[in-house]
Amino acid sequence: ALSELLGRGAAGGSLTGLWCDRPCTMNGKPKKLLLGWLVAVEVVSAALAWRDLSRRRDDQVRGHKKAWRAAMLLNPGNSVLYWAFGRR
Repeated sequence: ALSELLGRGAAGGSLTGLWCDRPCTMNGKPKKLLLGWLVAVEVVSAALAWRDLSRRRDDQVRGHKKAWRAAMLLNPGNSVLYWAFGRR
């Protein structure tokens, strides 16, 4: 079964076998470092999207600028949506 291919026992457990020789867990410092980098990337992406949005004319943006600002304010990850779909 797929769970055996991935190295998971019937009771669940950590991924082993396919990618690691021992259980692949991420805890402590590497996890915090990764989380820090992800937060930094999202904040920078949101700031750049906010700046880009403020410099564009209304006809260069799909949808309302206020809606994009609200979406990015509620969730900085929405800046990825702006970069992908919000610009013309």
